[in-house]
Amino acid sequence: MVGPNRTGGANQVTDGALASTADGSAFYDFDVTTLASQGFSVSFTFSRFHPFNPTTGNGFLTVGLGVNTATAIAGSAFTTTNADFALLFQQAAGPNVGNTQFFQDGVFLPGTAATGPLDYGTPTTPHFVLLTFIPASPGAYGATDSISGSVSIDGGSAYNFSVLGGANFGALSFSSSVLVHRSYDNLVVSTIPEPTSALLLATGAVFAFSRSRKRRGCEAMS
Repeated sequence: MVGPNRTGGANQVTDGALASTADGSAFYDFDVTTLASQGFSVSFTFSRFHPFNPTTGNGFLTVGLGVNTATAIAGSAFTTTNADFALLFQQAAGPNVGNTQFFQDGVFLPGTAATGPLDYGTPTTPHFVLLTFIPASPGAYGATDSISGSVSIDGGSAYNFSVLGGANFGALSFSSSVLVHRSYDNLVVSTIPEPTSALLLATGAVFAFSRSRKRRGCEAMS
């Protein structure tokens, strides 16, 4: 679902294969408790400058989980102030050690600050992001439940953290501030399978391997 958070013609749209935002947000929602009791991952590609509007300029973009979609606030502040968890990509490293900021319930995630704990690289090029969330207890995504999170950018080493959940942790939002259009592509949300499913898959592989070995043994004897 995409839509404007701002008057004056700054609409959030899907542009064929790309989603584009300018001073607003786009949403995707799913039931994590039912569909992803063991955890889930979110992967996507983003660019601070839309390929069809490749101007330079300032501005931020964010991705968040557990977003309150009923609260309309323009710009990247929508996600950073209205989500259980939010990751903000800054416009440049500037004075910061990194150029990202992590938020929990509208404030900096414990153990992080405005200086940013992770450098996502050159702000002017496209980047691939992989976020993974695993609840401490299966299906527990509530406001007092601990969830282990990690983020990897462009296939680099994962940065690990812990965040508290919320009433709707599966409400995913992409937001951006004013000045230029940001683009998002290749969004994939994947669930982590139940342990029993993984065990069945492993058992099937062992069974197939065992049959293959027996077959080869019979062929050798003949």
